Amino acid sequence: MSHLTTLKKLALAAVALFGAAGMADAKDVFVTANEHLSSLITAAEKETLTELVVTTGAVDKTNPSAGLTADDLAFLTSMPKLKYLDLRGASIALDPGSNYGRPYMWPETKGNKCIETLYMPNNLQNMGVWVESNVKEMYFPQTIPTGNLANKLNPNYSLEKVEFYQEGNVFKSIDGAVYTADGTQLIYYPQGKKEADVVLPEGMVSTINKIAMAFNPNIETITLPSTFRQLMFNGGREFGASAPNPERNENLRAIYVAEGNTLFTSIEGMLVDLTKKEIVACPPAFGVADLVIDGNIVKAINPSIFANNQTIRRVKFTEGVTTLGYSLFKGAANLAYVDIPSTVTNLGGECFAACSALETIICRGTTPPGFDTVDRTSQGVGIVMGNNQFRGKPVTAMVGVPAGAIDNYVNSYWNRNFTNGTNANQVDGYTPEQFGEFKTVNVVNGSTNQDVAIPGSSVNITADAPADNTMAFVRWESETPGVVFTNALSKTTSFKMPASDVTVTAVYDAKHEYTLVNAITPNGYAATGVTVNIEAPSRMNGADFLEWVVKKGDVTIANPKAVQTTFVMGNADVVIEATYAQVFMVNVIDGEASVNGDMILDAAPGVTVTITAAKKPGYLFASWKVNEGAVTLADAKAATTTFVMPESDVTVEATYTKDQSGIEGVAADGLNGAAEYFNLQGQKVENPSDGLYLMRSNGKTTKVIIK
Repeated sequence: MSHLTTLKKLALAAVALFGAAGMADAKDVFVTANEHLSSLITAAEKETLTELVVTTGAVDKTNPSAGLTADDLAFLTSMPKLKYLDLRGASIALDPGSNYGRPYMWPETKGNKCIETLYMPNNLQNMGVWVESNVKEMYFPQTIPTGNLANKLNPNYSLEKVEFYQEGNVFKSIDGAVYTADGTQLIYYPQGKKEADVVLPEGMVSTINKIAMAFNPNIETITLPSTFRQLMFNGGREFGASAPNPERNENLRAIYVAEGNTLFTSIEGMLVDLTKKEIVACPPAFGVADLVIDGNIVKAINPSIFANNQTIRRVKFTEGVTTLGYSLFKGAANLAYVDIPSTVTNLGGECFAACSALETIICRGTTPPGFDTVDRTSQGVGIVMGNNQFRGKPVTAMVGVPAGAIDNYVNSYWNRNFTNGTNANQVDGYTPEQFGEFKTVNVVNGSTNQDVAIPGSSVNITADAPADNTMAFVRWESETPGVVFTNALSKTTSFKMPASDVTVTAVYDAKHEYTLVNAITPNGYAATGVTVNIEAPSRMNGADFLEWVVKKGDVTIANPKAVQTTFVMGNADVVIEATYAQVFMVNVIDGEASVNGDMILDAAPGVTVTITAAKKPGYLFASWKVNEGAVTLADAKAATTTFVMPESDVTVEATYTKDQSGIEGVAADGLNGAAEYFNLQGQKVENPSDGLYLMRSNGKTTKVIIK
């Protein structure tokens, strides 16, 4: 019996005929009770085979050893280059230790780095751990137990697909993931599947275990179907959504729910149980910094949902939320602001423990939220109130409470020094000085992320876009004494809360059009008095930026000579042009030109250009010669000099004389006088090159060497 395709058989024949060693990289073998892999595959083949198809005879209690033995299974996983293994036509021999009631167990194959495609034997019932391998595709019979698929394959970060090559009523594969045969329960989602945005199929109701969809680093969002009915484990562990647990999907940022699901919904990517009105799962990579939780939908937040989240900075729970669970924000190191409604009656233990940035808590209720009692009599402490709800808070933290409610909080366990004589206080609360009455914030034509604030705290505000597109934002104003804006002319700004209620207003005015010519900044609109930033290219069409020129309107450019500058909008439309100076070529023969140390090939009129002559061996610089352009050199005799660029191209040339400093045996005055040179045959030489000559100077003839 053979499962090799015709193409594979042809390939084997070709390798057998033409292979250097006469060996193939693929093979088809038939195992019997008397012939097993160790005798069917040579030692050399074991080291080189990359593809293997194994078949066996039928295995039952009358013929228990006709299949693959434990030694065969171990042999297969020890082949160092085997990538493709097809055992669909093979059965595993029955284990005598089970009275031949079940096949041998596939041995533990942890860390196998070779096999990439694997078809398991047709009677597989149990296998050892197969993790940390390079296997990409696995195909199973219907005989494998459910627990083996999830528990024995996690984690396998290369595994992209699990399918079944047998029809059956136990399993089915949908897009490479394993479900029960009716599709209602997810059993196993491979960790190597590449989809970032996973949409689970309609018909799915729940998962079957807490690692059904865990350990996958590629998943960013999961969308549950409208048929989803039951979250099996706290915090959504089956979807890798419970951050403190090791089986999390570390890059999962949102869980969504398809339309039509009446039991679950999603808020900002968090999973909400509509029946219980609870947030039941928050993804590990949840990234919303400013969070609002609607008390009309959510009544309670389960324990540890936001524990160790490093993104959340502000949270507002609206009226209707009643319970904040144990360790809810524990370790959320960047949480700075929390707004707790009057409907919250209880804070779970360690609710805000290790929140080292939590500067502000707003409590809307005149009656302080309570804390659980904890029995610590076994530790010799007795009954204590709370469990480190605020341990690790900033020493400068404040609690904002309603008017007239400060005494209520000071006389409660929120006060770290409070005790009623019965229960010890382990809330790690606040001192009386850290309670303050909050004041209201009203923003007209704008918005804020808080409608109340403690005096002295910073309040962020943002102006709305005007409904009428003929209007534009101008500034922030307030008639409340003591309000000072960080930048009253910025649409987004802040102010320090005074000791009173505040109303701030974004002021708008009719906007005017500004048109910019030759600019980077696009045309736009601005209201009178608004500062507009403008920018132009430093060069355009070979010309350097010169200055901004107002062509229309009555405005003043802050710095007309700067490519980046501003102007204040007037009460009419304006046109402003960026102008550019024409540049002309600078050609230096036997030298180079520069401006402020930078080499140039052209320059604008009026610019001071520096020219430097090149050094030429055997010659001395003599002077500059102007070949083109009306320029006056600062010093024509200097090897480095300057000139002011005219409104035309310029060509200057460096000229040289022969360097005679290499002549030997000649008096200095001889060099300064007129000299004639002759070769040794007495012939006159006008421009002597290197060599031996006769020099006649001042009536004397001297033998010289020029070098």
